[in-house]
Amino acid sequence: MIYKACAELGVWPLSRVIKVDDAEVGIAEGKAAGAFTVGVASGNVVGLSLEAFQALASSERQSRLGSARHTLLGAGADLAIDSVADLVSALER
Repeated sequence: MIYKACAELGVWPLSRVIKVDDAEVGIAEGKAAGAFTVGVASGNVVGLSLEAFQALASSERQSRLGSARHTLLGAGADLAIDSVADLVSALER
């Protein structure tokens, strides 16, 4: 998918691409393509709807996010963030 998208957009080399994903398979796809990868912890790895996630106690939310970040980094992500809202500031660091 990443190759097709980059070809259609005329983006090359893929080392200039940032692949943002919330699943290990998406991180693996980005790494295989040579992209910089960012894992989003609050997505698929946590495995809860927004409502269910927000209903958790704060300590449980933080624990699940930490576990998800660990999983995504273990899958090869170059960077892991809690939310897509954190992307720009994380890339600026």
